[in-house]
Amino acid sequence: MRSVNECTQRFGSRWSEMEVEAAMWKLIGDAAAQGRLLIDLSEVELSRFTAVAFLDEGVLPASSEQEDDQVLDPQGVVPGPPFDASILETAEQQAHFHRNLAAVTEVLSGKSLGAVAKAYEMRSTMLSYLVKRTRAFGQLACVPYGTYHRNRTLRPEFEHLIRKLYTQPLRPSIMAVCEDVRLKKLAEELSSREGSLVLVPT
Repeated sequence: MRSVNECTQRFGSRWSEMEVEAAMWKLIGDAAAQGRLLIDLSEVELSRFTAVAFLDEGVLPASSEQEDDQVLDPQGVVPGPPFDASILETAEQQAHFHRNLAAVTEVLSGKSLGAVAKAYEMRSTMLSYLVKRTRAFGQLACVPYGTYHRNRTLRPEFEHLIRKLYTQPLRPSIMAVCEDVRLKKLAEELSSREGSLVLVPT
């Protein structure tokens, strides 16, 4: 069992502390979502100094009362399409996003707002606001320093590509257009060109 803090000290000479911390929070979030995190988040305060352990992949604890064991699956409780944190510029932003998403997912899964805020070392008012914004805008609301308002106009670059995708002979569904890899690639190109984060339209 190791804490996030111990891992940053152990691997900090090979990668930056922010990269190690981002990776650890992602591992913890994934393990919690899969039911492999071997600590009870309702009993233990999760912070950088909390020792954590994981169950091996493919080995899940058996339970005869599956309805009582809510698996924290962001896709199941957080509305809207998933957000790819790898496009964020720094490891610190990625770690911040994964922490926000994990905290919001727990609250939306039915856990106490106060307990979750304490576990993730967040102010209750801030977490409450984050949950409200996530209900409205999906995972995008968990992006640190992100833009949380809905744009009223669609960028011409996206409008042209979406029109091209939607008017093919075999017309795709709206979801298929939304999830098309070419939209993500265009967003990445625009972000690189303009030096600021450009998000795929929802």
